[in-house]
Amino acid sequence: SDRIEINRWIIPIREIIEDKHVVVIDDSLVRGTSSKAIIQALRRAGAKKISMVITYPPIKFPCYAGIDFPSQEELATFSNKVMTDEEMTEMVRKDIGADFLGYNDAENLAAAVGIPKDSMCFTCSSGNYDSLGITPEFKTRIEMKGE
Repeated sequence: SDRIEINRWIIPIREIIEDKHVVVIDDSLVRGTSSKAIIQALRRAGAKKISMVITYPPIKFPCYAGIDFPSQEELATFSNKVMTDEEMTEMVRKDIGADFLGYNDAENLAAAVGIPKDSMCFTCSSGNYDSLGITPEFKTRIEMKGE
């Protein structure tokens, strides 16, 4: 609900957006709530095409390093079936309503910020929790939040 409230303040300027191909760049796409709201606002403002580019790789696993997305089923990338990366990206693209969705990968992100990949945390993208020294026990949202 906090994300939805924040997104209410996204007010596209129709005169600038109408009939344009708009490219939205975001740092990450976790649940897709903000992305959907942004894309809907841009569509209402008349964007002809919307491409979303995400600087972090697809988030496929819960974070146990302090970010609040503890269960896989909360993630935009979650599916009950096994998918290729391309199928997963297409599923998320359709869900958020973008015409194009592109993710960065860990190597390019590390190169862009100028620090070694192994000094960055990619556990929520890779599913490898070794750097955190834990073996996660994946739980559902209900189990995690007690809902």
